[in-house]
Amino acid sequence: MAHDHEDTPRPAPGGGNASNPAPGQENEPGKGMFDEKAEKYLKESANIEDMPDPEEDREAEERLKKEKDEDKNKDS
Repeated sequence: MAHDHEDTPRPAPGGGNASNPAPGQENEPGKGMFDEKAEKYLKESANIEDMPDPEEDREAEERLKKEKDEDKNKDS
């Protein structure tokens, strides 16, 4: 009885991936899994510069508090 080794794990091919391209593999925008717009969106959404700084957080909290106070005064 011959054994087919279809269930035996095989090593992954040495082609690299999206995060770690193989040496010599060119990674042109829009030529991979995502188009250029999707790649730009994903890169920008992970950019730490897009996160609010402490000043922006403080301003947002003040704005919310002011709106809450205004709503409370309307209900009175």
